[in-house]
Amino acid sequence: MKSLFLKALPAVLAGSALIAGARAFAADPATTQDVQQQLQALQAKVAQLEAQQQQSDQATVKSVLTDAEKRSQLMADSVDITSGYDKGFFIQSADKTFTLKPGMLLQVRNATNWRQEAKNGGASDDLQNGFEIRRFKLQASGNAYGPDVTYGLQITNNRNSAAIELDDIWVQYKFAPHNAVKAGQYKGPFNREELVSDGGQLAVERSLLNEVLGGGLTGPRSQGVSFLGGIGGEDYTKDPVHYEVMLNDGDGTPNTNFQDTSGTTPDTRPDWGAIGRVDYKAFGSWTDYGKMSAKNSKEDLLVFGGGVSVSGNQGANVYRFTGDVLYQGLEGKLDVFAAAIGSYTDLRNTAPTAEDSRLDYGGLVQVGYLVAPAWEPFARADMVFIDDDFVATGAGGDNGFPELTLGVNYYMGKDGAAFNKAKLTLDATWLPSGTPGDRTALDELASGGKNEIVVRAQLQFAL
Repeated sequence: MKSLFLKALPAVLAGSALIAGARAFAADPATTQDVQQQLQALQAKVAQLEAQQQQSDQATVKSVLTDAEKRSQLMADSVDITSGYDKGFFIQSADKTFTLKPGMLLQVRNATNWRQEAKNGGASDDLQNGFEIRRFKLQASGNAYGPDVTYGLQITNNRNSAAIELDDIWVQYKFAPHNAVKAGQYKGPFNREELVSDGGQLAVERSLLNEVLGGGLTGPRSQGVSFLGGIGGEDYTKDPVHYEVMLNDGDGTPNTNFQDTSGTTPDTRPDWGAIGRVDYKAFGSWTDYGKMSAKNSKEDLLVFGGGVSVSGNQGANVYRFTGDVLYQGLEGKLDVFAAAIGSYTDLRNTAPTAEDSRLDYGGLVQVGYLVAPAWEPFARADMVFIDDDFVATGAGGDNGFPELTLGVNYYMGKDGAAFNKAKLTLDATWLPSGTPGDRTALDELASGGKNEIVVRAQLQFAL
């Protein structure tokens, strides 16, 4: 109504002025000059009113558009949000108080497995070949309420079904320059090969040693709380010594509730556990420690590490121990990794006639060398020794299981710039004594102690 009145007002004023002027002119010609002055004044007022009306209309439109823009945003207009790509996509507040870094990992694999005399009761060899989505993971990480509170999330596919499973979910608070506390579900700080991410390996898959003794078989993840930190430097990033101690529900207990028993007889589910690891950096940068390859390392790196794990249930206590060393040098071309792992099981509640203890152990050496910016051949040899009294039936009676792997990585992009974000890996593994039971995660199958060869080709793509 107000708008309609303002629009009609100039016409009313102009009409009134014309009538008044006509009357005055008819009554007295001398007043013509006065009438013209009044008309000019009225015209100026009309122009002013029209300008005010136009400004009012523009302000109304702007207000409506601003309100619509606010309602279309997920956050208040008082928060300045930026986004982009820096070694990965990110969304963050301008002051970096809140950050979100989404990610993805995809591994598409073709595997060929040949086993000597493994079919038709040992009368013929067995050959199997096929494709699989070995891994598809969705990830998110970042910080909240400042740089000291960080978090991580990872979900993954089950390669044998359409199920989606929770890998990691954790939050960490750095309460001092050298110390932090972490809680949630994640990998325990034990074996270095397992701790390096799925996308940071040299070979298509981790070793048989890791699968049997390093956490691959029982599952490296569990729920718990960790105290971690560093010693000897200005802050955690510069400390030469890093350590972490985790209290958890025992080996291989992800996605479980608080109960000790799993409802099975005998009860083999761990009731409790503790894991600890220490790493000492002789020289180099911790930022290069999260990968097996020396590519893109800015300086030479030498790190010694070791870990201890204890896990217990109603029937046994399992003690695991490991030591390893990683060297990266020759201007980011050479990488050498060596590790040893042992596992001692105290079967404390078994019958007197049964074995009361078990000792398994093994070692590994792995070498990679960049012959060109995009090409990195590698070799790996590992050995697992299973206690004689516990060798699996399908292992053919052998208690030693060597594994020899040769392969090459091709990193995509100009001069391999994509690195582990986009790469092709081809490797071949020879198992002279087969494996101690099926290891389908490695594309290895029980072969009765006979020769087994596995050839794998994998495309890895990550964001």
